[in-house]
Amino acid sequence: MSPRIALTYRTHLQRVIELGAREGLVDAIEIVPSGYMLAGNYRLLRERLAEIGLPYSFHFVEGSLASADFIDNNPCAAMAALLEEFEPIHVSDHLTCARIGSDDLEMNLPILMTDASMAVCVENLAHFRKALACECPVLIEHVPCYFRFKASTWRPERFFAAVVEQSGCGVLLDLHNLYCDELNQADDCASGEAFIDALPEGCVTEIHLAGGRRLPGADYVDAHDSEVPPRVFELLEYALRHSAPKLLVLEREHRFDAPERVVADLRRIRELIQ
Repeated sequence: MSPRIALTYRTHLQRVIELGAREGLVDAIEIVPSGYMLAGNYRLLRERLAEIGLPYSFHFVEGSLASADFIDNNPCAAMAALLEEFEPIHVSDHLTCARIGSDDLEMNLPILMTDASMAVCVENLAHFRKALACECPVLIEHVPCYFRFKASTWRPERFFAAVVEQSGCGVLLDLHNLYCDELNQADDCASGEAFIDALPEGCVTEIHLAGGRRLPGADYVDAHDSEVPPRVFELLEYALRHSAPKLLVLEREHRFDAPERVVADLRRIRELIQ
């Protein structure tokens, strides 16, 4: 069975989503539910989902699943309350450490990769899954390695694969994150193909595709603001030969001045899975 193709929902993209659905290019949407997690906003989310009329997944961004204080400092109650009201295809969040105490950087940072930090991640994920108590699959996403801690003793692809295997979570494979690593950390990170090969068999449930840009005098970043690079499509072809995802998500969250380019990426994705 071919995977569904989805767009990340943004109000600026609603017409593109509707057009894509009519033309058979969009089968689902991915919702970042942060702004709807207060009970008073549930009605707004229901209205928007009803308008679009497509299946949806929830992609959380606030978990900070690798934080040492996650068990005592997490948003799981709000997430669980949301999931009681909705029926997403699956839910996902990032394997990152971006919060400690009341300080939240609201961005995805690389994590220390040691045996001790792996134990923390696995324990946190067990708590996360139990607290959500949802029937749909729970996925974790790897983040770009914009830097690596000198104290790390694991390679990124091996660490992530081991966390997946020990936690029992599914995988949200982000191919643009792998592309970022190839450009920024070529000597320290595996190729995209090697990262995919390291994953446990059958664990990839969702794939993200996106485009980004290089900051002046700095790294290439996962900005979600441009069309998908050719190399990311190469990785998609490779991933589809080695996995059977249920959802392919085109992430486009900024720079909506050229919607035809978004449609062109959707067409290319559809061509690859037919």
